[in-house]
Amino acid sequence: MPWRVVTNWITLACALALLEAAAPQGIAVTDWGGASAALRAVSWAGRLEVVDRRPTILLDGAHNPAAATALADFLARSDRSHPSRPVVLVLGMMRDKDHRGFCRTSEAALSMTWC
Repeated sequence: MPWRVVTNWITLACALALLEAAAPQGIAVTDWGGASAALRAVSWAGRLEVVDRRPTILLDGAHNPAAATALADFLARSDRSHPSRPVVLVLGMMRDKDHRGFCRTSEAALSMTWC
């Protein structure tokens, strides 16, 4: 299963657990059919989002070492990490983020990094 799908299911599971925990407080979903339709239409913008194919350009909002691990895992399992296709990271982060940890964690899956 592609990491993107796994990540999205984890996010969905967290959202559903939050709804379940909120129910005793009087916050409840009354239209599960509508919720189900909405979930099928969800677009996960900024999460392993392919924005171009020539060359392949992938956007991801990863911003910590754990997310870098997930991103590197996805790249290692995808055709983007094929030896004949370099994987270049262009990274921009706020000062309070661990950019060094992010780069260290993901470097094995990358051909080149710009920070």
